[in-house]
Amino acid sequence: MANHPSRRGGKLPYQLSPSCDPLFTSNIPPMLQQLEEIRESALVTRSLKTSIEQQIIETRMQLLRLEREDMHAARHLERFNAALAPIRRIPNEILSRIFVCYAEITQASCTDVWCGVWILGHICGHWRAVALYTHAIWSSFLYRPRKARNPSALVNEFLHRSGNHPLSIEFHYPLCEVLPQYHKDSHKDAFESLLTRSPQWIAATFDHIPASFYREMGIIRDNLPNLSKLRLDLALAGGHDTDIFRSCPRLVDLTLKLIPMQDFAAQCLDFPWQQLTHYSGSVSFGSMSILTQAPNIVDCVLQPHKESHLGGRLIHQMRSLKLHKGALGRDSQSAQFFDNLELPALERLALVCDTAGPVAGLLRRSAPPLKSLEFWFENSDNRTSCIVDVLAAVPTLTRLTIWNLNDKRDVAEMFGSLTHSRGLPVPSFPPRLKHLDLTGFRIDGSFVSMVESRCGRPHAHAGSGVRMILESHVDRLESLSVTQLPVDTNPALLFRLREVEMQARLN
Repeated sequence: MANHPSRRGGKLPYQLSPSCDPLFTSNIPPMLQQLEEIRESALVTRSLKTSIEQQIIETRMQLLRLEREDMHAARHLERFNAALAPIRRIPNEILSRIFVCYAEITQASCTDVWCGVWILGHICGHWRAVALYTHAIWSSFLYRPRKARNPSALVNEFLHRSGNHPLSIEFHYPLCEVLPQYHKDSHKDAFESLLTRSPQWIAATFDHIPASFYREMGIIRDNLPNLSKLRLDLALAGGHDTDIFRSCPRLVDLTLKLIPMQDFAAQCLDFPWQQLTHYSGSVSFGSMSILTQAPNIVDCVLQPHKESHLGGRLIHQMRSLKLHKGALGRDSQSAQFFDNLELPALERLALVCDTAGPVAGLLRRSAPPLKSLEFWFENSDNRTSCIVDVLAAVPTLTRLTIWNLNDKRDVAEMFGSLTHSRGLPVPSFPPRLKHLDLTGFRIDGSFVSMVESRCGRPHAHAGSGVRMILESHVDRLESLSVTQLPVDTNPALLFRLREVEMQARLN
């Protein structure tokens, strides 16, 4: 291509004459004149190439200088942007509040300096100063065993930074039964440091506390003026102090779990039972009934226990009750327990199917204004009569949540049994029901028709478009949640159900 003119429109300085063209398309020997012309063109080309290479080097050096200047300018802009960032203008009071919000959601142990509120002091000197000034972010004390070089020092520093702010503490002792002695000593030192701050406690959780640690808690007796919430999970044996938490003038929320369940010692526990409003634990210890001891409980969660005692007939004013599986011992004890109990103020109830029978009798006898019911079906339980009896006893129910672990149970069949017990011709929901949450049920066309009947029927209304007309003796369904359906559910049913939800504007 050397004999072709330049694409730029001008003649190249090393361009050959047309007489040299045959040399590049054949094997003929060159003539003397052609050789001279080629030598001159090659000399010019080498000179020009050398000049171009020098220009390329100079251009590359200039490009490097420009790139370096551009990089320095970008760094300066980053520094300027950081200096002018809105976060730099946030007042310390607002920044402190942001730190508090972060501390409320973090769940890091106080011995892990690379997580939780510790890292707020790793960002910059200003953040560190604000973090140290904000005692509230150090008020949520969580102790979980972690590999730390000096956990006792970290615990003491964490508590020191909390100042005089009220503390919410959680102390979790490791479940491992065999621990090296130096680990036991470090846990004990941390525990003793925590006990010195007992006047600041407003909420306390102690998990798997060994008996040796419980003996150390004697120093906090009569020194808990602000404690309002207590979760106690410990191994208790005979001979231990049982009145450590007797004098807690503000204690209203108690969760009690003893390992093992030694009733002869537990029934001697001395708590301010009369002032409790929230309780979670066993319904009785030995001959001591919690409901009898604590008549002012409004929110109660009964954990599994081998037996239950009430000690005579009792009318209790609690408003919320949750029963775990096996909470009342054997079936005969469960029935006897509920036969002696009345709950005329009950508004919220959560239970499993093994306690549904006695609970239905309790509800019929007490006639409480029950608004919310949460029910768990077990995987091996195919009965539906248990919940039908409960639903039939609470005509005031407005919110119903049912968890089903057996995917063969049909929801329309369950409500159909309820409707049949009331002498109605077609399946329907309880009349006052407004919120329904179902998990793990099979659905069919009958269920969708039930939903449609409670959402109202379309009716054209002048000036306001289509309105949903509902029968006067039932309440309109306001929210519906149907989750974890079987994989073989008919897609057409799902589409029809979603269409009804959209038309009725269900939440």
